[in-house]
Amino acid sequence: MNEKQFSPARWARITGALYLVTGFTAPFSLFYVPSQTVVRGDAAATAVKMLANESLYRAGLVVGVISTITFLVVAVMLYRLFKPVDNHLARLMVIGVALQIPIDFVLDTFGIASLMILKGEALKELAL
Repeated sequence: MNEKQFSPARWARITGALYLVTGFTAPFSLFYVPSQTVVRGDAAATAVKMLANESLYRAGLVVGVISTITFLVVAVMLYRLFKPVDNHLARLMVIGVALQIPIDFVLDTFGIASLMILKGEALKELAL
C-alpha cells in the first residue's frame, strides 16, 4: 500500500495496538517467568527450577524475543508520528531503542546457552 493512504490517526491506532501487545507480552517474560524459575542467591536451586519449568522458560525466551521485535517496530512507527513535531528527539528515541535491541538479544542468547549447559547439550556439541 502507498504510505500516503494512511492518515496519522490510523498510524497512531496501529502503533497503539502494537504498543499494547508489547505491554502484555513483556511482563510475562520479564516478571512472571523469572518469578517461577529464579531463586535469589541460590544458583543450584535456580538450575533445578529452570529444568523443572523448562517449557515455561523457553516460552519466556520466545515471548521476550517477540516483545523486543515488536518494541522496535513500535519505535519506528512512533518516529514516523513524532518526526513532524521534533525530528531530532524522534531520532534519539529510535537510537535509544536500537541500542537496546542487541543487548536484549545477547541476554536471550545467554538464557538459551544456560539451558543448554544445564541439559548437557553444550558438552555434546563440543565433543563432536
